[in-house]
Amino acid sequence: STRIVAVGGGGAMQNKMLPNQPYFDASPKPEGAVHDMAFNGDFGLAVGDDGLMIFWSSEGYGALDAGTDVDLHGAYVNDDGTVLAVGDNGTLIRRPLGGATQNIETSTDVDLYAVHQLDDGQILCLGASGTVIRIASDLVTTVAENTPDPRKILDVFENGDGLMAVGAGGAILKRNGEVWESIVSGTTVDLFAASYGGG
Repeated sequence: STRIVAVGGGGAMQNKMLPNQPYFDASPKPEGAVHDMAFNGDFGLAVGDDGLMIFWSSEGYGALDAGTDVDLHGAYVNDDGTVLAVGDNGTLIRRPLGGATQNIETSTDVDLYAVHQLDDGQILCLGASGTVIRIASDLVTTVAENTPDPRKILDVFENGDGLMAVGAGGAILKRNGEVWESIVSGTTVDLFAASYGGG
């Protein structure tokens, strides 16, 4: 079914079934604040405090065991239902649909805030101090991608012809191949989230 889900502090979760139902409090609701959420078709993931992970499918939603109690900040859902989550201390969690939770080594201990999977299966983890870590499709090999901006990266998104990221102090970055460049934003306020709605 088509839905809108809104989440936030204190485990707040509001659902709305489209087109005509009002918003209602989801039950059961999360324990702790939710920091990010991602959907891809019927599949969805929300992440938050103390390793909070909530997974949606066409059958409903429920908690997942993240295998960690660190705060999780970024969520991503692949076409096949595989979910990714990143968080404090370089944490990267991967869980295939119906499979076991995996804690993937990122070779960094900085806090991570955003995650994205490329078409070739590689995973990008982005976070504090302009950190970008690329995990190869073998889920073992890691490469640090250089960024020209040391500010914290808080979100990453596709813009139709590549990837862009936003972050603290008005930071905006664009990825060309494996090279990141800074984009002038015209603001110094923190940019927490961004998305692309082009044709």
